[in-house]
Amino acid sequence: MKYEKGFTLIEVVASILLISILLISFFGVFKNIYKSNAINDNNIVAMNLARYKSAEFTEKGTNSTTDPDAVDLTEFNSDIDPSKSEYCSKEEIEDQFIIKIFIKKMGEGNTDDFYQEPHQVIIVVKNMEDKILSETYTYIYHQGVVSCG
Repeated sequence: MKYEKGFTLIEVVASILLISILLISFFGVFKNIYKSNAINDNNIVAMNLARYKSAEFTEKGTNSTTDPDAVDLTEFNSDIDPSKSEYCSKEEIEDQFIIKIFIKKMGEGNTDDFYQEPHQVIIVVKNMEDKILSETYTYIYHQGVVSCG
């Protein structure tokens, strides 16, 4: 028998093993990249929701007695988050997000109907597991006293 060129069985098995290890590690990297993209997509959606709610307050205003499109402050109460007792709050659920809106109570006891003072509005967007994904704030000018409905 003549000497033939080629690979031995051990060389073929070793090369298949080496290629398998490399492919498995690449698939693991791609899986992590996919998971990171899904998390980032959720955070971006939450951030956009918070921005939208903030813009809604600043654009629509809060004087619902004269403007039917204005944000109605009578929907806010003080029992959502006891740690924020100086705020009126409201909770909304949109898709897979919980949106908590807090408006700082200011101007208590003032009976002047034309009293205007900036009120801090904090908008917190959480996922259904109660993890904060985004938080933003803005200020609104409200004519009169902000009190919980």
